[in-house]
Amino acid sequence: MKNLRKYGRAPYGVAVIHGGPGVPGEMGPVARELASEQGVLEPLQTAGTLEGQVEELNYILGAYADLPITLIGYSWGAWLGFIVAARYPSKVRKLILVSSGPFDKKYARVIMESRLDRLDAEEKREVLTLTKWN
Repeated sequence: MKNLRKYGRAPYGVAVIHGGPGVPGEMGPVARELASEQGVLEPLQTAGTLEGQVEELNYILGAYADLPITLIGYSWGAWLGFIVAARYPSKVRKLILVSSGPFDKKYARVIMESRLDRLDAEEKREVLTLTKWN
């Protein structure tokens, strides 16, 4: 399968799920580090829809993972891991969310404000110009 990288040896008890869109492979360093202890899968999402990515990950887990598995999701991968774990709970032993977006809309309202607070004045101007947030 082209959209799956394997690290270490079977059994594959961990899967690392990258953020996105457009950042497949960013969890490779994490997978390589964990592979010294156990087999790790790094599925690279290729489907163009949420439903497609959920089913793509579900298929990969069913075909290659030692279930139930530990999912480690970063950013968008955290959300995808959460959705897969909710839909297919028997396949997921542990779910680790790293830098996940908010799950509650009351937190989503302040996300841009939080991001901007981390920048200096010049960086803020650039972001506001590029995003027309102001």
